[in-house]
Amino acid sequence: MPGDILFEHPDWKAMPQAPKNCECGWVNDQGMVICLSHFGPDKGLRDRMSDVKSVRDHYRAGFAKEGSGLIECDVCEFEGVRGVRAIGKLLLQPNGAAYAGTIAMPLPKESYVFNLVAKERGITGLREAAVMLKMTAELEKQGFTLNVPPPDQSQTKVARFSWRNASTGALIYWEQDPYDPDWRGPCLRNLADAPEHDSGFPEHPVSRIRAALQCLAQGMRLSPELKKRAVEKKRWKFW
Repeated sequence: MPGDILFEHPDWKAMPQAPKNCECGWVNDQGMVICLSHFGPDKGLRDRMSDVKSVRDHYRAGFAKEGSGLIECDVCEFEGVRGVRAIGKLLLQPNGAAYAGTIAMPLPKESYVFNLVAKERGITGLREAAVMLKMTAELEKQGFTLNVPPPDQSQTKVARFSWRNASTGALIYWEQDPYDPDWRGPCLRNLADAPEHDSGFPEHPVSRIRAALQCLAQGMRLSPELKKRAVEKKRWKFW
């Protein structure tokens, strides 16, 4: 409902006209847009909120249906109201990637969802190349060797870039789901997507998505009415 959620942050300003299918929107100097949508109840998500693994499975499956992969997903509290913060990744053709960030608050009879997207611009792959070179140098000191799949297999589900320790047999994969190492979806998080690399590549889309979600968490204000509606009312039985 209008006025239930306010967002104020010095890096973002309200848009005079809301984006299509959104209640309202905000834009920053980089041209990124945050959209807020108001939907009916999301029982599928709300029923999972007490189990973070179930929430992550839910988002992983949802992203996979869209050809995307899960980068990170956590259950958080926003002014006392439980919600989900998640980031997904979609590989673009012929190269590059797009990242989507979301914060969802599934209430008993309604749900609010923030969405934002950032795409790679200009020359792509610089962050990935730099991180891979650094990782290779560090792991070689520990006895690991980089295994590069043949060109005809590098984009398949059969072969992945990895480092192997000949002494211990240990394997470290370049691409892997952050919570389920056995998951092999259409797109996987790689080691360069980790947040510790954001400071070195602040203009990379995943860095911008994380920064925007942080701004959103800091500047979001929920109305007392919304907070009341977020509480599940118990039905008492009399007999």
